[in-house]
Amino acid sequence: MAIDYRIPLQAQSFDMLGMLGRGSELAQFYTKQKTDNEMTRIYNESQGDLDKMLSIAPQSKYARWIMPQLQSQKAAQAQAAIDQQQSLANISKTQSEAFKNNTQGQGYGLDNSGKRQAAIESVIQQAAMTGDPGQVLIGLNRLAKTGLITPEQYQQEAAIVQAMTPGELQKYAQGSALTNKEVAPYLYQTANNAADNAQSDINNQRSTNASIYATDTAASTADKNRAQQQEQFDANLYVQQNKPLDYFTAADGTRYAVYPGGRGIPVSGPTGEPIKAQQSGAMNSTIQNAILETDEKVSATRNAITNLKDALEYSKKAYDGVGAAQRANIRGLIGEDERATATTMLDNIVTGNALEMLKATFGGAPTEGERAILLQLQGSANLPRAQREAIYNRAIQMAEARLASSEQKAGQLRSGTYFSSQPQQGVPYANAGQQPQSTFNLFD
Repeated sequence: MAIDYRIPLQAQSFDMLGMLGRGSELAQFYTKQKTDNEMTRIYNESQGDLDKMLSIAPQSKYARWIMPQLQSQKAAQAQAAIDQQQSLANISKTQSEAFKNNTQGQGYGLDNSGKRQAAIESVIQQAAMTGDPGQVLIGLNRLAKTGLITPEQYQQEAAIVQAMTPGELQKYAQGSALTNKEVAPYLYQTANNAADNAQSDINNQRSTNASIYATDTAASTADKNRAQQQEQFDANLYVQQNKPLDYFTAADGTRYAVYPGGRGIPVSGPTGEPIKAQQSGAMNSTIQNAILETDEKVSATRNAITNLKDALEYSKKAYDGVGAAQRANIRGLIGEDERATATTMLDNIVTGNALEMLKATFGGAPTEGERAILLQLQGSANLPRAQREAIYNRAIQMAEARLASSEQKAGQLRSGTYFSSQPQQGVPYANAGQQPQSTFNLFD
């Protein structure tokens, strides 16, 4: 459109913005044409290879317009490859699942068919022993009711069973049972089975016999061991009970064994006669101890008699009756008193001296009378004079009897006549099976 200078610009319909817009569009068109031509040149030069075009385009002066297009095409190409791979993967997965489902379906069908057939065979095998068709028909009916077999299968199998005789059904059932490893052993026994069973019976019998023999042997051995132990125990007990403490020879040459308690028994020979020593030997320790003990008893007895006689003299002047000793103690605190002194001396002599001496005289096994005197002497100072003097006199008599016996024993021990003078006693502690000629106790 030409401009008329005669008309003001405002009056003319001059679209300045429109002209600028059209100029921009013209520039864009020109640029696009040049870019397309450059793209065509690069395309031809690289023979359409996008990677080569990306390597050539940066040297072009239109690179800033060409490169974004090529990069966009490269990204689109990569995304297309990814989409293609995803599509192929999905197709492959779908095909695989379809194949799996088909296979499983076929497997389930075969498995169900096998289970149905196994159930039918199991029912038929029930007739292997009797050939009873009724038993088989009942089993087939139950399979049909539970849905394990179809009604058509029930009709087919029932028709087959009913067409057979009991014998034919039994043979068919037995043949079917051969395939069942749990049922076949109950119906058939092979030669190997029979041999195995026979050998098993033999082995069991051998094991039983061996067990019985071992038990009997163990019991017999235990009985023998117990018998030997009892014999050893009896032998040890006999030795302990019959073991002498010492030996000595009497004046007449008789050999004695001394046992616990001082018992002496003549030693016998193989034929039962007492053994005589060839010559008298020196006094042994047992006899020496017996002599010493007897001498001690003699001395104690004499002292006891002396003390008792002194007590009789003090008794004439001492207090008597209940509380005599206490009265003497009180009177002694006041001053000298002859009766109090005599009472104190009496009590000291009797309880402190005479009583202890008599205990040594009577020994560990006093007679009943001796035991009574020992009890009466205790506290005798508080008795009436007549009673206590009677006790002292009886004690003196018993002590004198013991003194005479002890003096005689001491003399016989020293002379060697003590052993031959003892009375014979039947004490079975000489040599085994022999009765002693005489026994005695050295310490009586």
